[in-house]
Amino acid sequence: SNFGKLNWSERLWNNQDELRKDVERMASHVMLRGRHPYEFVPEIRKKQKQTVANTKRLLITEAARVQTEAQKLHYLETIGKDAEYEFVAKRDEKTSKICRHYD
Repeated sequence: SNFGKLNWSERLWNNQDELRKDVERMASHVMLRGRHPYEFVPEIRKKQKQTVANTKRLLITEAARVQTEAQKLHYLETIGKDAEYEFVAKRDEKTSKICRHYD
């Protein structure tokens, strides 16, 4: 949907560097301070001129990605590079096309 004559994707590309910094800061606070990604929604939504739903989706997805990668790296460091891991997820109508193959 359009907002200010630009759609979601166009705004993301136009503000990519600023958005990257905001998301990195959010991920750091989530990992190191135990903050919930939703705490950053008002600030990032306003800066990026996004809907609440788009902002929540982005922040939850990125927080989950960072947490999953940190957990995977910990397992590999602890168990070794030959370690095996399995993605376990609930698959439902909300599961994205990208994530479906992990189930």
